[in-house]
Amino acid sequence: MRKQFLSLIGAIAVGCGGGGGGDGVSVLQAPSSLGIGVVGSSAVGLNWIDNSSDESEFKIESSLDGVKFNQVSTAPSGSTRAVVMALQAATQYWFRVRASNGNGNSAYSNIVMATTMAFLWSKVHPFGIPPTPRYNHTAIYVPTGNRMLVFGDNNVADNQVWSLSLDGPGAWTNLAPAGSPPSARETLSSVYDSANDRVIFFGGRDGVAYLDEVWELSLGSSPLWKRLTPSGFSPGDRHLHTAIYDSAKQRMIVFGGRDANLNYHNSVWELSLGVSPTWSPLTPNNAPPTPRIGHSAIYDSAKQRMVVFGGIQSGGTYVNEVWELSLGNSPSWTSLSPAGSVPGARFFHTAIYDSLHQRMLVMGGTGGPSRLDDAFELSLGSTPTWSQLTPSGTLPAARMLHSAILDGFGRMIILDGNDVNGNGLNDVWQLPL
Repeated sequence: MRKQFLSLIGAIAVGCGGGGGGDGVSVLQAPSSLGIGVVGSSAVGLNWIDNSSDESEFKIESSLDGVKFNQVSTAPSGSTRAVVMALQAATQYWFRVRASNGNGNSAYSNIVMATTMAFLWSKVHPFGIPPTPRYNHTAIYVPTGNRMLVFGDNNVADNQVWSLSLDGPGAWTNLAPAGSPPSARETLSSVYDSANDRVIFFGGRDGVAYLDEVWELSLGSSPLWKRLTPSGFSPGDRHLHTAIYDSAKQRMIVFGGRDANLNYHNSVWELSLGVSPTWSPLTPNNAPPTPRIGHSAIYDSAKQRMVVFGGIQSGGTYVNEVWELSLGNSPSWTSLSPAGSVPGARFFHTAIYDSLHQRMLVMGGTGGPSRLDDAFELSLGSTPTWSQLTPSGTLPAARMLHSAILDGFGRMIILDGNDVNGNGLNDVWQLPL
């Protein structure tokens, strides 16, 4: 029997806390329609309707029995959502919210209940026919439809787009977009352009040539392939690079990689994703990282920056450096020196950005001849700190050249990769965060 893909216990409204919840003299209206958003192993997202116009804050309370509540957090005036942090894994909680100002508190909202997920690796068994074993592919999370899209493979034989739904039991489907598709390829990059509900693919190689092509896969009810021809001077052919989507400026940022002449790069390029896509080189201040491939890069939306980790240099030296590239009006490179348990040097790993906990998560890769199965978090607050993650459950097989995404339920999903014997894997794993 196939396992259920999701083990989330959904949030349900279990009562109203109206009546007599206010203190002091108050004309504040109670928040309503309190609901649950993302549920992880240590955090729960809440959302509500703000019915007042003069609150100074919202007070958030939690309970372990649905009877005795304690205040655990606040949210600023005008808020309609918040995240309650530092919760215990696999634990049932009840929540309620009320508005507050200098005159007192409103009545309570309704009460909702959620159970945090266990912090453990588990193998996923989606329905449907999966893509063939692969590595050197690209995978991207698409929030419309809560799904992961996969394109490319190491055999340069598959130019189909595979969709893995992430609701219910999960299921693989062949997306089969209309239009003339790109040729089969590997070692390319992809970003999800949320402003236009499309995926942008760049570079890679097709078994014959290194590529500088840009392709658009528009989504919606009728997915369609289209090759884009941006204006401007392009980065040229490139593979084993990284790309992130800068949502604040609606652009793709490309860093590093290698070209057809086996030159390693440390240049930074932007592709604007408006009506007329245009390539432009970025010239950040300060000394840049050394040229590299096989590194990772994430977009830290809270601080509008790109964070780069690891990779291998042209001389064969692999590194565990962390760099940030600020993406404001005057981009600048800065080498970071995080505290904590620093992961070993590696390349061909994955990294994802967890905005809920303001951190970067790194998994797997290779530290030379070996494959790795470890996972680390880098907190991205004022004092960046590394910590090794120690989930329970059976660990995924050690791997490199796999893919990883963070889905709408706060889970890290990893797919396929290259195992210790150099073979392609064909598996899906989840880790609730």
